[in-house]
Amino acid sequence: MEVKLWATRVELALCFELGEDAAAPAPSLAGPPAAAVAGDSQYLVWSLVRPSEAAHGAEQIGKITAWPGFPLLRVHIPRRNTLRGNAALPSCYPPAAGAGASDSRPRGDNVARPAHGAARAEPVTVLFQVLGFEVDTVNSVQFSNHTGYAHWKGQVLNSDELHELYEGLKLNNVNQYDYVLTGYTRDTSFLAMVVDIVQELKQQNSNLVYVCDPVMGDKWKGEGSMYVPKDLLPVYRDKVVPVADIITPNQFEAELLTGRKIHTEKEALEVMDMLHAMGPETVVITSSDLQGPLGNDYLIALGSHRKTKADGTKVTQRIRVESPKVDADFVGTGDLFAAMLLAWTHKHPNNLKVACEKTVSAMQHVLQRTITSAKAQAGGNKPNSAQLELRMVQSKKDIENPDIIVKAAVL
Repeated sequence: MEVKLWATRVELALCFELGEDAAAPAPSLAGPPAAAVAGDSQYLVWSLVRPSEAAHGAEQIGKITAWPGFPLLRVHIPRRNTLRGNAALPSCYPPAAGAGASDSRPRGDNVARPAHGAARAEPVTVLFQVLGFEVDTVNSVQFSNHTGYAHWKGQVLNSDELHELYEGLKLNNVNQYDYVLTGYTRDTSFLAMVVDIVQELKQQNSNLVYVCDPVMGDKWKGEGSMYVPKDLLPVYRDKVVPVADIITPNQFEAELLTGRKIHTEKEALEVMDMLHAMGPETVVITSSDLQGPLGNDYLIALGSHRKTKADGTKVTQRIRVESPKVDADFVGTGDLFAAMLLAWTHKHPNNLKVACEKTVSAMQHVLQRTITSAKAQAGGNKPNSAQLELRMVQSKKDIENPDIIVKAAVL
C-alpha cells in the first residue's frame, strides 16, 4: 500500500524542551520516511537523529510517526535521552476521507488558539477532519498557552483583522460554507464582525448552520464568575445569539444571557424557552449544578430542539443527560463539546437525543483517558495543567465511533 504526501516537501515544526544537557546538538530528521501499515491504518515513520562523535556521525534518539489525514504526530523518545517534546505537521497530508463533500464542510470556524494546550484550534480541527469534515480556521486569539495555566501571553484578534482575513477568502471565492462555529474571544468588535459575516454567509446559503459557544464564564463552588470582559455579554445577548442556530452555554452563561437564575430543572427548561425565543432552534446547557435522578456524582446537561413544521406548528424535543463527574479541572471541554455536537447534529439532524449521547459519550472517553494518564504522570500528586491536557490523539477511535456509555432521557 502506497502512502502519498500531499506536498513534495515535508515541513515539520518541532518544539522541544531540553533536559540537563541544554548544549546538546539540535536534532533533525534522517532521510525519507518509511511507510508502514497497521490493520486498516497506513502511516509514516521518520528517524529522529542528532550529531554524535561517539556514533561517528549521527545517533538515533527517537522516532516520529504520522498518519495521513490526521495532522498531529506521535513523538517517541526513550527516557535515556535528555530530549523531550512534541511536534506538529502543517499542511503535509491530503484531507481526511470525504473532506471535499459539499454536505460536510464546516469551514470557517473561529476558535482560540494557544500555541500549547488542548484548548486551541488544532484539536477542534482534528476532530472535524477525523469525522470527515473540511475546516478553515480563523484564530480569535493567539496565545502561548490556554488560560488554565498560571501565565499566558499573546494577541487578541480584533474586527479589522478578522475582516481582512475574511476579505481574503472572499477574493478567492472560497467563502462557501455549510457551518460556522465560534468559541472563545475577548474582543467585542470581533464578535460584532462575526455577526456581519454570518449574516452575509446566510444570504449566500440559507441552510448554513451557525453554532455559537458563548464562552463567558462558569461557576466554582456555586458562585459564577466571568473570565472575559463584561462588555461581551450584551453583544452575545443582543447580536450573536439572535443569529445563531445552535448555542451551547453552560448554566452560568445561560443565566447571564437571560437574566434568570436556575435552581431547578423546571427553571432550566424555562430558560431554554427564553433562549429559543431569542433565535436558536437548538439549545444545550452543557453543564449545570442541578441534581438529577442519579445523584450528586453525575453532571447534568439539558438539551432542547425546537422545529417549526410546514403547517407552522412548533415541535420541541427535550432531553437530560447525566454523565459521571471527573474530579479534575480540565480546559477545553467546552470547545470539544460544541465541536462534537456540531458534527453529530450534522449526522443526526432530527435526533438531538442521539447527537447528545454520542457527544457526551465521546467526551467521557476523552476525559477518562486524560485523567488516567495525568494521574500516572503526577505520581500521587495533584495533576497540573500540563498533565491535564486533553488526550485527543489517543482518543481518535472514540471520536470517530464512540461507544455509547451515556444515555439521554427524553423529558
